[in-house]
Amino acid sequence: MCDGITVRDDGMRFELALLRARVLLRLGRGDRAIDVLRSCAFVPADPDAYVSVHMLLGMAFARLGQHERGESLLTQARDLEGEAHPTIRAELLLNRGLAKYFAGNAEEADTLLESVPPNADMISARALEYRGWIAASRGLIDKAAYWFRSAITCIRSCRWRDRFVEASVLQGLATVNSEMMTTVGWSDVESRIRSFDWNADGLGIPRFWVAVYCAMMSEALGEDLDARAWAREAERRAPNQAYRAMALCRTAALFRGIDDAEAHLEFALRAEEAYGELEPGSLGADQRRLPLFIASEFAYAGSFSDAQRLMTQYREIVVPGLPNVGGDERFRALEFLVDGRLAEGRGERPTAVHSYTKALRILRKGGYRRQAVEVALRLARLTGSVRYAEYAAPALDQVHPNYWMARELRALKSDVAPALTNRQRAILRLVAEGKTYKEIGAALGRSWKTIANSVEQLRGKFEAGTRGELVAIALRHGLVEVGDKTTRSA
Repeated sequence: MCDGITVRDDGMRFELALLRARVLLRLGRGDRAIDVLRSCAFVPADPDAYVSVHMLLGMAFARLGQHERGESLLTQARDLEGEAHPTIRAELLLNRGLAKYFAGNAEEADTLLESVPPNADMISARALEYRGWIAASRGLIDKAAYWFRSAITCIRSCRWRDRFVEASVLQGLATVNSEMMTTVGWSDVESRIRSFDWNADGLGIPRFWVAVYCAMMSEALGEDLDARAWAREAERRAPNQAYRAMALCRTAALFRGIDDAEAHLEFALRAEEAYGELEPGSLGADQRRLPLFIASEFAYAGSFSDAQRLMTQYREIVVPGLPNVGGDERFRALEFLVDGRLAEGRGERPTAVHSYTKALRILRKGGYRRQAVEVALRLARLTGSVRYAEYAAPALDQVHPNYWMARELRALKSDVAPALTNRQRAILRLVAEGKTYKEIGAALGRSWKTIANSVEQLRGKFEAGTRGELVAIALRHGLVEVGDKTTRSA
């Protein structure tokens, strides 16, 4: 549209340059925005134009990571804003806040965005949107949900529309709803997502993430066909191969949830294959987490060697090059979750409990309810402690009974312990204390071979693959005390 405008004078050329720069900044093209602004030699006389050019140049440099230069230009704009129009001053406040956000100063960014006047139309909506993303980046999911809902309310009353803002807010709402596992207001959000026109250029990434999180919500609501359709949509609309691998991980998780082990592993392998075609150094921060996501699915599939290989790659190659986002530790929690699953596979119950406990602590603090419930259910299985099931129960109130976490919770509550003799109970208690077969035999006046055979019989009764799993099941049924040495060491 800009190309179709006939330029009549320098003033018009300058206004067109400002318009182009604004559009390019929304598309993340700070380099092109700078070129456009510098190509116009016209020197503005009125304060609105003068503040605007400094503001847009400052924002462009901030987006390119040249934070000091960007903030210097934004400061110059602030010093000149006294006579500028209120809308320009509101836009400057917004951009100063965004520059702080891109520089990693979340608190300062939030303070500036809070100062944006509520009557500044779409500028106010953008401020609310970014307050939502700042809260999410700091692990404050409840606050993020509040700001995204406020942004939607603001958008409805705006005179001017901005599809980039609305798409980003819809992505934020889909994210927080799935993380909090809440269905309150979800039908309205999903309806808005389905009716939204996603065909504009530059909406590929929010469109992808909306599909991923809608797949999660549909799964939790028991709408398995919709969940798979959303996952296919995410794969089909993936902006690049890295995002396609993420979509394949989501599909793998869906099949894991319905206990289709073959399909689960197949999609995890497809995700790894897609990741193997990428150059890790060329990926963005969110895409570089891919080996962690794939390792998680491999760990659940029982492909422990593949999971461990990817975890080593992630920690040694990926993590050192990632930006440090203060307050956001959810990926660290996912590392602990994978560590716990790997420890379970090795039969190292105390190590698994320790890793899961650290993951749960992080996720509960950050408000990541969906992931926290998943970890709590693992801990309930391993320790037999009812407090983990009690934590999970209210969080699963709004999900469908067939959702895999709801099924797991019911299974925990309905397990019935097999009948045991007094001697079997004594052996089970000593196994839980970490005693060897010889030590148990000496304590009970039996040979170590007799004890070994008894333990094998117990494993068969409880359908336990390892001694650690046997102890976990016994704990869950209350057949051994939570204060046993094994539990204390965890």
